[in-house]
Amino acid sequence: MRRKKHKSTKKAVQFYKINFGFRPPYKVLLDGNFVHAVDALKRGDAKEEVSKLLGDPARVFTTKCVMHELRGLGKDYIATRQACKRYALHKCGHEDPVSAAQCLAEQVVDGNHEHFFIATQDRALQRQVINLPGGAVLYTSVNGIHIENPSEAQKRHVQAKEITGVRFLPLLTKTKVKKDGSDGSGDEEGSSSGEEEEKRRPLTGGKFRRNIAKGPNPLSMQKKKKKKVDAVGAPSAVPREVAVDGGEREPKAKRQRRRRASGGNDGEDIIGID
Repeated sequence: MRRKKHKSTKKAVQFYKINFGFRPPYKVLLDGNFVHAVDALKRGDAKEEVSKLLGDPARVFTTKCVMHELRGLGKDYIATRQACKRYALHKCGHEDPVSAAQCLAEQVVDGNHEHFFIATQDRALQRQVINLPGGAVLYTSVNGIHIENPSEAQKRHVQAKEITGVRFLPLLTKTKVKKDGSDGSGDEEGSSSGEEEEKRRPLTGGKFRRNIAKGPNPLSMQKKKKKKVDAVGAPSAVPREVAVDGGEREPKAKRQRRRRASGGNDGEDIIGID
């Protein structure tokens, strides 16, 4: 069961990293009921548990609206309010405090450009955030902290981006620079006329493809060719000598020598091959 949970968590985090640009250290917005539930588990600090779940360091935030809501919940949430004071305050932009659910939802409603994970126990807020493009939800149960799987609306949004060929990649600045270090602003007419000094273009790409194991090289599977040999066992090919001009020529014929036999064969020559 634990292996299945870790596999689904890693798959969900990878989905948000590839399609919406989430990068460690991750940013997490907490509300009061989530912190209260984590304290009830007595497993440690919420920041440590969230970092352990996501597999990378995480930065944990809360808002003034969340702290204002905790003050009105009574004595049962005094420890929760003290725990939230350990976390940094994110500027939510509300001069007059609103409910924690409305405050957190407005931080991710416009594409979640700051890449926040929303940690809450409010089911209505979870459904609202998980159906937004880039909305990621964390929640807790008796078994620990979990991440909500991407919704069908988010998957359809990603498929629509893949069809148009646009993926979440930053813009690059392309400037024409000469070898001498100048930017080409003082060139003659005709050499740089009609060209902009700075062009901004979005990087586009196709669908994300996973590397698949391929078969062996077909050339390595072929049988080796054997050389033909004659009856003696030597290779049939006769080596040729290389001429001075780079061509080939026939090998030299072996020189014959005449030797005089010793002993009684006076006046007779023996022909031998050297």
